[in-house]
Amino acid sequence: MKATISLVAGLAALVLLASSSCAGESSGVAGAAAYMSRPYGARPIGLGGAFTAVSDDASALQYNPGALGRIEGTTLQASYASMSMNRTPYQGVVVWNAGASGTFGVGLTGLRISDIDGRDAEGNPADAFDSSEMAVTAGYGRAVGPWLGLGASFKYMMQTLQDNSGSGFGFDVGAHSRFEIDTPVVDMLSLGIAISNIGSKLKWDTDSSHEDDLLMTSRYGVAVGATPNEAFRIVATAEGAKTGDRDIELCLGGELWYTETFALRVGHNDEDVVFGLSGATERFRLDYAYAPDTLDEGASHWLSLNVRM
Repeated sequence: MKATISLVAGLAALVLLASSSCAGESSGVAGAAAYMSRPYGARPIGLGGAFTAVSDDASALQYNPGALGRIEGTTLQASYASMSMNRTPYQGVVVWNAGASGTFGVGLTGLRISDIDGRDAEGNPADAFDSSEMAVTAGYGRAVGPWLGLGASFKYMMQTLQDNSGSGFGFDVGAHSRFEIDTPVVDMLSLGIAISNIGSKLKWDTDSSHEDDLLMTSRYGVAVGATPNEAFRIVATAEGAKTGDRDIELCLGGELWYTETFALRVGHNDEDVVFGLSGATERFRLDYAYAPDTLDEGASHWLSLNVRM
C-alpha cells in the first residue's frame, strides 16, 4: 500500500512539474515533431483518437503507457496509412508482459514526405527533396494495485529536412484505472491520463545549433463498456486533449463488437467524423479507419495488423 501511494504521489508531482515547465509554450506554430501528437493506428483513429482510457492493445505505448501493465502476453502491431501530398505515416510496436517484472514496449513511429517542391533563396523553383521524421520509443508499465496502472516511455526522435537533420529526446507518463461494475447497463469503467513530450526539444545540426521545443500534450479520458448479450460488446469513450496553450480538443468514439470477430466504430476528433471496422480471430486482428485529411486534402485510409503471440 505504501509503495502504491508513493508511486501515485511521484506521478502527480511529475505531471505538475511538466505542466508548470510547459505553461509558457506558444501555440502559434505546429511545433517540432508535430506528427508525434497525432493519432496513429487504425483502431484509435476510428475512435476519433479517444484512446487514452481504452488503451487495451499495443497502441497503449503511444497513448497511455500507464495501461501497458494490463496487456497480457506478447503483442505485435503494425500500422500504415495512405495520405495525399506524398505523405506516408507508419508505426510498428511490440509489447510483452514479463509477469511480476511488469510490461515492456518498443515502437517505431515515422512520417515520410516525398517530392516536396524546392525553392532557392530568391524563391525560384529548385530540385524537389524529401522529409523524414522518426521516433524510437521504449516504454514500461505495471499494475501497482487492483485498480491502478502506472507507466512511462522514453523516445529518441530524428528528423531530416533537405541537407539538415535534427534529433532530440522525449518523455511521456501515464496512469490508467479499470473497474468492473455490476450494473444492468454498464459493466466496465476505465479512466486514463497521459502527458507526452515533457521538456522535449529537437536540436538541429545548423551553424546556430537551433533548438525547437516540442509542445507538451496532455490527455484525460473516460471509457465505459457494456455487454447487452453474449453476442455483442459495446465500448464508448471520450477524452479531452490539450497541446501547448491551444484550446482543448474533445474527442469521442464508440465501437460495437459482434462475437469478438467483427467490429464497427465511429468517432469525432474535434473536427471531423471518422469511421472504422475490424475483423479478428483468436490471434489476429485487422483494423481499418477512414478519416478526412488533417490538411483538408482528400482522406486518409489506415490499416493496422495486430498479432497476439
